[in-house]
Amino acid sequence: MATAHMKWSAVISLLRKGLVTQAEAADLAGTSVYVIKEWAQRERIDIATTRATYLLTVWQSELAVERAKRWTERELISEQTRLDLRSGVGKARGWPVKC
Repeated sequence: MATAHMKWSAVISLLRKGLVTQAEAADLAGTSVYVIKEWAQRERIDIATTRATYLLTVWQSELAVERAKRWTERELISEQTRLDLRSGVGKARGWPVKC
């Protein structure tokens, strides 16, 4: 069973990283939102700003992954087209062939 100090430490760590909202932290620690707000103030954690910063970082990371996927897809399509044109597949499909 987790002690009060263990819960406090865990919640403070999650709040510092922006991984939980005030309400989620309260649920995890089994305490009120008011107590979480007090803990955060005592530790000088701006919950809203920390959370927003974390979410922005995750959002930027997801966008980068999507950009990388699209770039890779384009490269693969471009390479396949180039190979098809070289092997004559393009000619069989009626594509203009550059030699």
